Amino acid sequence: MPLPSVLAVFAHPDDESLSAGGGFAGRQGPRSPDRHGHGKWAESTRRAAKLPLRCGSSVPESRGCWGTPMPLVVQFLADMGTGMRAALASRPIEEQPSASLQHTVWVSMAACADHSDRALRVVQLILRTPALRARFLERQDQWRDDLAAELAQRLGLDPDTDLYPQLAAGMALTAFDAVLQRWSGSNGAEDPAELTDRAFATIAPALDSVE
Repeated sequence: MPLPSVLAVFAHPDDESLSAGGGFAGRQGPRSPDRHGHGKWAESTRRAAKLPLRCGSSVPESRGCWGTPMPLVVQFLADMGTGMRAALASRPIEEQPSASLQHTVWVSMAACADHSDRALRVVQLILRTPALRARFLERQDQWRDDLAAELAQRLGLDPDTDLYPQLAAGMALTAFDAVLQRWSGSNGAEDPAELTDRAFATIAPALDSVE
């Protein structure tokens, strides 16, 4: 293996997983000559499970994660929102908003369901780690704006004056968050498709009340 052009060693768990170490890993390509090392955790601790997920490795290593690709958590968040607006735009224009938004949310939930074991671990990590939870909510702000813009276009509403697009997009993402929370809290035992159906059955009357 060639000598790295940059060698970074992090010995504090928070630096490794959520701060400089994670940022450094996130800017490495798969073929990067740079290396970074993480250490100082016990195999029996919860941190030991967090660090490999943050680094993109599937197995804890006593000497850390070396030459890791894009951190799994950051990529997971990016992928979760990819295509939401496109999914909404693909729905029939005559479809009720509740049905269109449910399909849009299910696009992201289905990605979790299709890779349930791996996705469940990442979702639980995001929801239980304040810094990652904050990143997730930040992403949702962008998704809400994207969905609101698409809704306004579909319904012929002015996004600057009509409240409905932002409110509807916010309700849909609140449902999405509630489903993730319930699915995560059940350790994957509850069916995400059924949870999504129930969530949207609750908010559908409000979503479909647009004039």
